Amino acid sequence: MVRDRKDLLWITIAATLVLAFGSVPTWSGRAAQTDEWRFRGLYFDEQDYAVHIAMMQSGLQGDWAYQLRFTTEPHSAVYIRLFYIVLGHLSGLLRLAPETTFTLARWLLGYAALFAAYALFRRIFPEAFWARTAFLLAAVGSGLGWLQLMTGWVSGEYPPVDLWLIDAYVLFSLSIFPHFAFVTAGMCLALSLWLDFLNNPDWRLVGYILLIAVLVQFANPIAFALVDAAFAGAILFAWWGRGRVGARDLAALGIIAAGQLPLLIYNLAVLSRDPVWSQFTAQ
Repeated sequence: MVRDRKDLLWITIAATLVLAFGSVPTWSGRAAQTDEWRFRGLYFDEQDYAVHIAMMQSGLQGDWAYQLRFTTEPHSAVYIRLFYIVLGHLSGLLRLAPETTFTLARWLLGYAALFAAYALFRRIFPEAFWARTAFLLAAVGSGLGWLQLMTGWVSGEYPPVDLWLIDAYVLFSLSIFPHFAFVTAGMCLALSLWLDFLNNPDWRLVGYILLIAVLVQFANPIAFALVDAAFAGAILFAWWGRGRVGARDLAALGIIAAGQLPLLIYNLAVLSRDPVWSQFTAQ
């Protein structure tokens, strides 16, 4: 939570600098285009970028279910990764090219993710100095693999870890795909609401958390499992301090977990059982 105008100004400047710095490779790629050489639209993982843009094109054409655009093998349309389908519908409403909507979403949701992360740290650390330190460590603690490659600071035969474990590094993930920002914002906001619930039980907070959990599943089916584990950890720490586990806390955790099961089961059935979509998952 942002405490005052000074706090708001600090996080606004910090978030803008983080997002701008992460955008440098993309800006450089666009600036380096010539008549012979065209920038592919993203500086890393352009294969997934092409898939996401195809999903947005599907939404732009009015679809809600998605069929793979990169195979001629017959398969059914499914309701997965609706995040990019929704962005496609927004492109139609705003009359923007999918690539433009993609970039705008990456920035706007990047701000949301960084503000939500800072709000979480402000709940955990009473002093602004430690909250800001934690934020900076989380936001720019790593994710500079692209800079290592550009400058030749790479040793050994393997690329920097953030280039193949994108989800784990805030700076890198926010510089590439907007769904990473959406998931990060949702996870941080849910954690903040859970801490509020433990301190001041209000069942409306559980409803908000469940709504966030379902929305996050539309972008990444399994990411919220990490938050569920953190919720359980918070209950264990409370048990350690109080000597007992509150039935209210366990009930809230059970409701949140149960509410995620339908989409989890659907995604599992599609992505692991369907003969074509299971190949998509493996790839």
